[in-house]
Amino acid sequence: LIDTVADCMAFRALEDYPERGVFLIFNYTCYRCTGDVTERTKCSYSTRTATRKRFDIPDDIKSEYDALEILSILLGCLFCFI
Repeated sequence: LIDTVADCMAFRALEDYPERGVFLIFNYTCYRCTGDVTERTKCSYSTRTATRKRFDIPDDIKSEYDALEILSILLGCLFCFI
C-alpha cells in the first residue's frame, strides 16, 4: 500500500484498466490488472506504459497533515505544465 501511494504521489495516479474497470498496480517490471476474468481466472493484462491521471488528496486529510497540503501545492505546480 505504501509503495502504491508513494508512486501516485510522485508520478500521478494510474488510470483504471478500461476493459475491466479495475485499477492497475506496479509489479516489479510492469503494471498489472488486479481484476478477474472469471471466478477462478485472474486477468493477465499488463503494460509497461500506463496512463496517469491527477492525484487528489482529500481536503480532510490535507488539513490533518500539514506536509500533505504543502506537497499538494508543489505537485499541483509541477504537473500544471504537463
